[in-house]
This record gives sequence, structure tokens and C-alpha cells, in this order.
Amino acid sequence: MKKVGLILLALVLALGVLGVGYAMWSDTLLINGTVNTGTVDINVGDSTTYSGTSVLKVIGAHDGYTLGQMVVIEIPDDMDLTAYNTLIGSEDFEVVAIAKATSTDEDEINFTFNNLFPVAGSYTNGYLSYCADIGIDYDGSIPVHIAVEGKTTGDAADKAILDWLFANGYATINFEVYDGSATPVMKYAGNYTDGTLSFTTGTPPIQMHGGYSADLEICIFIPQTFVNDAPEYYDVDDNTQEWLSGLNAGFVAKIVAYQWNESAPDIVLP
Repeated sequence: MKKVGLILLALVLALGVLGVGYAMWSDTLLINGTVNTGTVDINVGDSTTYSGTSVLKVIGAHDGYTLGQMVVIEIPDDMDLTAYNTLIGSEDFEVVAIAKATSTDEDEINFTFNNLFPVAGSYTNGYLSYCADIGIDYDGSIPVHIAVEGKTTGDAADKAILDWLFANGYATINFEVYDGSATPVMKYAGNYTDGTLSFTTGTPPIQMHGGYSADLEICIFIPQTFVNDAPEYYDVDDNTQEWLSGLNAGFVAKIVAYQWNESAPDIVLP
């Protein structure tokens, strides 16, 4: 009997627990989560942002122009790119010298300064500046700072001349940042120190947010006589033809966008 009583007691307790559990009220919260990461994405802008400088010679009969005339066209100030391409496509013009910036890839810009020569006139410094610029878009979601570094290239003699042009203001580089308005919110000028091209970042550094754009402009003017002092390592008179004609040099640079909360990375040039 004692064993039977213990069994009955255990059953009663089990049923009691079961009854409490079965009768309990409850409610449920469902949890859903999403995870996404930001982006750092700087690209060449639309090709319509291109501008440049051309010096043309009129070689055919064309309304409004005289045979043999020199024509300087600054795009888009004098005409847009479409009108310019139509003009030179007429075969009445020879492109003698040109400065242009082009891109066939969203991550690469090609600046071309070809066959430059002195063009005197009512220009800054008294000579035409061959300028080319191209638009840059920041399409990332994370605010960034911009670091730029470059160097000249070529054989030692020609590279030394281009170094001197940059160091003495004959070649300039500018970077303007826009937040969607027509007026730049920041302007930065390139500097040249110890053979390296860079932008003066200062405080604050160049910074961009999603939807910002920038304009990168490089200008070179070729004087007939020195505007600044001649380079000491050239034993020439005041005329620049002896050492500027036949120049064959170049430059390479990188623009790096990096998180605004981090230090600038080291830039390795090819």
C-alpha cells in the first residue's frame, strides 16, 4: 500500500505541474536584423565635364575664319565639346597644340599636353595657359579625406625641366570640391616639394561626402622669355626656346579617398 501511495502522490504532482504549464499565458517577439557595410567609391565623372585648350590653324575655307589664322579655343568657355568636335571634324582646321583630359575607365584619368609652344597675348603672365580639367564624383556612403601624390617622369634632363616648371609656377594643379552647388566649398592648390607633387591639405584636409564632386585642373604655360628666373643648371640666355623646345617628359599621380576618421595611407606610385 505504501508503494501504491507514493506512486499516486507522484502522479498527482506530475499532473499538477502539467496543468500549470498547460494553462500558462504567453506572448512572443520576433527579431529580424539586417547588416550592411558602407562604401568608399571615388570615380571619374561624366565625360561631359571635360574641358581643355586647343590651338588651331585654319587650313581651309570656313565661314568666320581666315586662311592661315591661329585660333585658340578653350572648352567650354568658347564652345562646348560637341561644337568643338564638329568644328575640327570639318577638316578646315589643323590641331597644332592641345591640352585635354580624357578617361576610358572610371578609375583612370589621362592628361595630354601635346606640341605646346608660346602663345603671347592678354593672358595671365602674358602667355596662354594650356589647361585641361575633368570632373570627379564621390559615390561612396562613408565620408572621406582625399590624399594626392604624384611625381614627374622621363629621362633625367627632361624630367628636371618639368620639375622646374612645376616648382616655379609654370605648371599648376588645382582641386576644387563641390557639394552640389555651383560654388566650390573647398579649393586646394598643388605644391611641389623635393621632387614630389601633392596638394596642400592643411587643416582641414580635403574632404568629400556622398554626392560631392570635384574638379581636377592642370595647366602649363610656355613663355617665350622667362617670367621667373631661369633654372640655374641651364646656361642659357633669356629666351626659353633653347631648353623648352623638344621637351618629352610626363607625370604620374594617384588620388586616394580614405575614411575621414583614419590617418592617410602611404601612396605607392608606379
